[in-house]
Amino acid sequence: MQAVPPAGYQPGYQAGAASVPPNYDPAGYQAGYAQPGYPQQDYPQPGYGPPEYGNYQQQWPAQDAAPKRSRTVLVLVILLIVVVLGGVGVGVYLYQHKGTAATAPTPPAAGTCVNEQTGPPITMVSADCASATFQVVKVFTGTDNRAACDGVAGVTNFYTFTWPPESSGDYVLCLKSPGQ
Repeated sequence: MQAVPPAGYQPGYQAGAASVPPNYDPAGYQAGYAQPGYPQQDYPQPGYGPPEYGNYQQQWPAQDAAPKRSRTVLVLVILLIVVVLGGVGVGVYLYQHKGTAATAPTPPAAGTCVNEQTGPPITMVSADCASATFQVVKVFTGTDNRAACDGVAGVTNFYTFTWPPESSGDYVLCLKSPGQ
């Protein structure tokens, strides 16, 4: 459907306007808008024909063209694979070397004498009972709860040892002064 101008329409002409150019003849142009002195062209101009609204077809790019992938996605996938494989490797290593880790030191036996050795961490070392600071009254293994010494007779002090890899290496020493 083409737009049709109103019946009294004259292009470039306004009724009652004094600004009409001299020698203006609105009928001087024919259909097709050919200019005077130039022949009317009888062949259609490509792409300039009237729109065909009823048969309009959308032009889409070919469907077989593969979309471009972002390099960021590729880099992130490779990074994820490296992190996962690294984690699996560390897990396997830790699992295999679990039994070969250092073992907890054995606690002193009940009745032996010990001295406190300062420094991080504070430790108890065996000593001669004549010069020792403490005598071990009782030893509780597998725990680091100092309340274990509460019911032991003659206890004046305690020492707890915690073995981080596993609690089976923990122990509590119930101590007393050697002269008591």
